Amino acid sequence: MTASTTGGIAATTTEDGWLRIPELPQAQREAWVAEVVGELREAWGEAWDDRAELMVSTMLAETIGDRPDAHVVFEVWPFAVPARARVQISMLDAATVPDLQQLGFSLVPYDGAAAGPGLMLVRRSTEAAEDGEGVRLVDWGVLFDDGTHALLVQVDTLPLFFLQRILPGLHGLVVGLEATLPDGRPFRAVPSAHALADPDGEWSALRLRAEGLAGDDAGAR
Repeated sequence: MTASTTGGIAATTTEDGWLRIPELPQAQREAWVAEVVGELREAWGEAWDDRAELMVSTMLAETIGDRPDAHVVFEVWPFAVPARARVQISMLDAATVPDLQQLGFSLVPYDGAAAGPGLMLVRRSTEAAEDGEGVRLVDWGVLFDDGTHALLVQVDTLPLFFLQRILPGLHGLVVGLEATLPDGRPFRAVPSAHALADPDGEWSALRLRAEGLAGDDAGAR
């Protein structure tokens, strides 16, 4: 997928534990890490210990040093333990968005967002574990498309239980997401060309709701 020049993306978080990752020169990164460590130390209270001090500092140094090339990047730290999820938001050329169904994603209409009608993208997998049961993993996102530009919210692969924990914050972010085009006009999505007629679409929506991955209006047409 190819990045598209955009006038701007306005992203507002609605839950605690969301950390916006800036683009910083090398000289400013150490101070940023120290500041965020201090904020997390205060937020975790008695759950903070020497292990957290070491691991969180290391993880945040990796975060700022290896920030992905997306317009907006968040990390979500919902638990008082060294564990985070990464959320990326980018404006893309719509023509470069791949066939998502061919990549294994379930596509469910996503309604009620400021950016217009979108598609919720969900792909499941299982990673082998020592207990033999495996860990259920999910790729999750929302795509808005106006025919020329595409606004994509993408959550890096993470365990299902972790996604379920941060989902209220994800929906809060996505519903309020706004963007402007290079000429200054507001971005407004239309029903996506990737929303192909799918005889299993209603079943997919029901299954996602049962897993806590979609709201009650998902799949409504």
